[in-house]
Amino acid sequence: MKTMTKTAIAAAIALMATTAFAQNQTNVKLDGAKQNQSGLANSQSMDVGNAKGSLFAGSKTNVNAKNLSQSQSGLANTQKMEIGNAKSGLFAGAESNVKVDNLKQNQSGLANSQQMKVGNAEASLFSGAKSNVNAKNLSQSQSGLANTQKMEIGNAKAGLFSSAESNVKVENLKQTQSGLANSQSMRIGNANAGLFTGAKTNVAAKNIAQSQSGLANTQKINVGNADN
Repeated sequence: MKTMTKTAIAAAIALMATTAFAQNQTNVKLDGAKQNQSGLANSQSMDVGNAKGSLFAGSKTNVNAKNLSQSQSGLANTQKMEIGNAKSGLFAGAESNVKVDNLKQNQSGLANSQQMKVGNAEASLFSGAKSNVNAKNLSQSQSGLANTQKMEIGNAKAGLFSSAESNVKVENLKQTQSGLANSQSMRIGNANAGLFTGAKTNVAAKNIAQSQSGLANTQKINVGNADN
């Protein structure tokens, strides 16, 4: 009886160890995904790569996605997209490999907000993050009053004591707004880094554009980033 109990405990510990140290990995090929809303105070999301990770488990995503779109018309709507994802556990790293083509977000109305991101990866306390991004034909457009747009693209982030790296190739990126008091951003390289560590980005970019018409609008672009 004691021998059986010990055997059961040993098996349980072995299973937990296997789960804790296993890597979460996803391979995603996605062609054509749409979200559409019309009305008042709607919210949309999308994500795509996912993976996450547990305490000691790393996470890795491989994403090949094209023809993804979100559109909203109405008042006070919110859109997101994300795409690469990955995250990771407390002591393990995160990696994303992302190839995307033809991603769109469109809004018309009042006080709408859009986001996109793309590379993601994140990582945790002691673990690093790396993203590899090849993106083309990404666009955001808004018409109305007091709208906000972002895009980001490389991402990666990293934990408190760990480094971050992103390798980014982009082509044909656009943001357009018409209306009053709108705001645009874009960024591109990203990477961030932890409190005591550095960040690295490698960026090749061409055909990036922002346009606005109206009163009291704001535009930004950036490009290289790293942000530590």
